[in-house]
Amino acid sequence: FMNFASMDYFIMVAREKSMMDFLEANVCITRAEYSRLVHVTARRASRDLQTFIDSGVIRKRGAGRSVVYVKG
Repeated sequence: FMNFASMDYFIMVAREKSMMDFLEANVCITRAEYSRLVHVTARRASRDLQTFIDSGVIRKRGAGRSVVYVKG
């Protein structure tokens, strides 16, 4: 039996894997690309990306509308 917390964890692991696969083939990813890739809203994408930054998986480059994310 899985609770919501562990389900959320597996969903995040799957999203992280999708993003890292994308970053194997591409230098960087934007929030919009991530959002389309894992089928989430822009707001959810921003939260996910911040989580990945906080855990050192990716780094943020640029500012404002020109922000991209690269492998940490």
